[in-house]
Amino acid sequence: MGARVKRYGGNFDYSKFRNVVMYILKKISGTELGTVRLNKILWFSDLNFYLNTGNKLTYDTYIKKDRGPVSSHLMKTLDGLVNDGLITHTQEPRFPGLMHIIHLIADFDDNNLSVEERKVIDGVIQQVKEYDAKTVSDISHIKTWEHTKADQPISFRAVLGELDRSSDAYENINWGA
Repeated sequence: MGARVKRYGGNFDYSKFRNVVMYILKKISGTELGTVRLNKILWFSDLNFYLNTGNKLTYDTYIKKDRGPVSSHLMKTLDGLVNDGLITHTQEPRFPGLMHIIHLIADFDDNNLSVEERKVIDGVIQQVKEYDAKTVSDISHIKTWEHTKADQPISFRAVLGELDRSSDAYENINWGA
């Protein structure tokens, strides 16, 4: 595979993030996909892309919330996609509250992402589809998440260090290989 260049930093690329979200929505949308699962697909895709390439996929920052890591840019991106007429974003009553349901209503060109990026995202989607939102959230609650204060950014560097030390944690998230 060659030498990996470990780039923890990097600038967030809104266009790339938007393309990743659109690709995920093309692959799985509607009643199968709410914002909790979409957040987890983004989180695990970023982690797995880094594990496979040495670079982050979106360079997004993930924030500790009750249900696990949450993208700091997802809601703004979804609002933009709704405003552009590319998706619908509705809420449906589900126990114990409301579920955000997202539907892709426009075409999306897969070529906006590389073959390697699509492969990683597809692997994560296949795994996430096996679980309900609560289970996927529970899987995302690794030690670094547990040690991060509520509403604070989760250290990507700490997560990667945890994965290097813990084969169990790595096995739980190595879905995009």
